[in-house]
Amino acid sequence: MPRSVLVIREVEQLARRAKWRMADLAEALGVSTSMLNRLRAGTHAPSREVLAAILRSFGANEHVRHLVLHFLEHELPRAQADRLEATPPAEHATLALLNAAARERVRGFVTHFLRQSLATGRGLALVAREDRLLRSVVAYIERALDAGGIAALALTPNARVTPSQRDAAVAAPLLIVERAEFATDAVQTLILARTAVRKPVLLTSSRPLLSPAFASALPLLATVDLDAASARPAAA
Repeated sequence: MPRSVLVIREVEQLARRAKWRMADLAEALGVSTSMLNRLRAGTHAPSREVLAAILRSFGANEHVRHLVLHFLEHELPRAQADRLEATPPAEHATLALLNAAARERVRGFVTHFLRQSLATGRGLALVAREDRLLRSVVAYIERALDAGGIAALALTPNARVTPSQRDAAVAAPLLIVERAEFATDAVQTLILARTAVRKPVLLTSSRPLLSPAFASALPLLATVDLDAASARPAAA
């Protein structure tokens, strides 16, 4: 059964103590009364705009500030994980080319990303000779994660990594590097920097990543050989 997040319950109590009407609270939060009712019922989570409004109206209260932080660090990730696991990503035509084991590995990476990959730093390495197949599977993963509110950051293997790009790539929930066998030293360093702090990466390659440059990253990468796992019709 849905429950409202702690900070919504707290500001509702503060509003009642101040003898506000629910319409007054809705106005302070910049939402309609119907949206406020959904927030109170727990069927909707507060947006960034609502959180900012809460801090403007109630931010002098230290407990409110703590609960906003608690929502961002604990309640929101848990809600996103529940949504991903409750709603399996829609089937993609490309996945039909893979056998059941490969499909489950790819789907599982998406479905359990927050509870497993983001929590442990476990990433994925996709290997296939056909570049189009690699691109299509990556596109499926990006779209499925984005639908769950998780934005990945993609870098080309020869990207010139600026300080701002490095900061963004280290902070992103997921870093994607396609054709990682061609990664420059700067991109390799970035991949290793993420795995060193247990942040997941998604790499693609036309061959297994056996280079010494990736040695420390390999224990955190589950490798899926899409060629071996493909379900293409046998040649006549």
